[in-house]
Amino acid sequence: MIQKKYHINKAHSSFIKFTEDKMVKQLRWLVAALIIFSMANTLAGQPAGYWHNPALAIRGDGLSINNPTNHTFEFFLGNGWIPFAVVALVYLAAMSLLASVLPRILALVFIFSATFGHYCAAFNWLATRWHLGIAGPSCLCFILVAIMVFTAFPIGEARHTAKTTRRIMLFAMLTDGIVTLIGQPAGYWHNPSLVYEGNAISKFFLLQGWYA
Repeated sequence: MIQKKYHINKAHSSFIKFTEDKMVKQLRWLVAALIIFSMANTLAGQPAGYWHNPALAIRGDGLSINNPTNHTFEFFLGNGWIPFAVVALVYLAAMSLLASVLPRILALVFIFSATFGHYCAAFNWLATRWHLGIAGPSCLCFILVAIMVFTAFPIGEARHTAKTTRRIMLFAMLTDGIVTLIGQPAGYWHNPSLVYEGNAISKFFLLQGWYA
């Protein structure tokens, strides 16, 4: 009887198995911190009148949450800061749980995807709403990357990690350049002065022509 009960309890305990992977556990806290930062940043960036009239809520790009372009989950702000905070905390709990129960590879893919996604959301607030330009997102990027590297990769794996990340870096840089050129208006190819670019350094070279 005792043995049967033990097997039943063991079956129930293994139904949801939480990760024991050290890397996943550590990076999971990074995602949680980034979500909390995003929530605080969103609330801090609201105009003064928002606290009395939630209809005045804005997004990270400074536009109203009711703007038809680039819909985001920030529409919860239109119902007040309390509903937004509640939904954000539920979202935080769900993300943490999912990262804790997925197999290691899927958990890491999920964690890195969430990190990049929330970084992009923070990019708008820092660059546009807080008027920090490219410097704000760049500082946040360096902080996140430093935490991820020192958390995820032991010193002994540095050489192998460097080779892998170098390929990823080159791919990202190439993709960025291609997307930047594709995003230029049609007239740019005949008149570089029509360039559309927010980064001052990139804009300088784009003004010289696409080849530059």
